[in-house]
Amino acid sequence: MTERQELAEFERGLIIGGYLFGHSEREIEEKTGHPKSTIHDTIARYCETGTVTPAPRTGRPPILTDRDKRHLEITVRPIAGRLQNKFVQILFNRLELLLVNRQ
Repeated sequence: MTERQELAEFERGLIIGGYLFGHSEREIEEKTGHPKSTIHDTIARYCETGTVTPAPRTGRPPILTDRDKRHLEITVRPIAGRLQNKFVQILFNRLELLLVNRQ
């Protein structure tokens, strides 16, 4: 089974060019080697939108909006400062214990 791959802009142009010159989908399929369904979809998209470029993919929506991110930053910043101070205190205490035990 071959891996699916998006058509290049040039290949889409060839399909539309064949269509505009009056070739059937079957003839375009034979000349380009692309499946008839791909040829049909490309021509249909061209007829609907007037362009050969596909619509941009939406992808996964972001979990947090910009507003959520700002709120999270405002909420976490004071806590992070206290945690950092606590971490530094613990680190220095352990270092002090290590140095004392070495002597």
